[in-house]
Parts: sequence; structure tokens; C-alpha cells
Amino acid sequence: ARDQRDLRYEDLAKQRAAHLSDAGSAWCILPAAFEKTWLDALAQAKIHHFGTIRISASEGRPANRLVMAASKHTQSVWEKTLAIRSTSGNYTDDYLALTSAFYLFA
Repeated sequence: ARDQRDLRYEDLAKQRAAHLSDAGSAWCILPAAFEKTWLDALAQAKIHHFGTIRISASEGRPANRLVMAASKHTQSVWEKTLAIRSTSGNYTDDYLALTSAFYLFA
């Protein structure tokens, strides 16, 4: 579902609702510009948003991607941010901690 022209967020949310267990959670990575569209689709499917990670290419820049979490039950909503690079151009400590298991030399 990489190409937004073929992806209907309403359909994706309905599919998530149909396959989500009562104790489960659904996570989605999406462009930041589609945040409201996704939240509206979740509400329509009766799924409750409970968390967002806002990912930006570098510190001080707006997020361009979101990781959003939802479940069938209402929960306290949390939000975090993750910058991939620092203002000096190096990878941030948070990014390295998150991805170090995937690289031999991190």
C-alpha cells in the first residue's frame, strides 16, 4: 500500500477493525500530511488512536512521517518525536538506539 493513489484510508481502517483482536493493537506508518485523514478513518471504523511517533529527517524540522497506534479500546494518548539526524548531520542517539540491532557497525 505504498502508493497513496490506490490506498483508501477508510478501507484500511475497516480491515484493521475486522482483524484486530480485543487485546491487540494496530500500527501504521504514514505521511504526516495524512494524519487527520487516518484519525477520521479510525473513528469511522470505531478504532481508538492511542499513540503517535512523529519522525523528522533532522532535529528542528517538522515530521514528515508518523507511526500511529490504535486499538479497539480507549486508552491514554501518548506522543513522541524521533529525529533521524542531529543539527550537525550525525545520526541522533535515539535513532542509533532504535536501529543499532539492524547494523553491524552502529
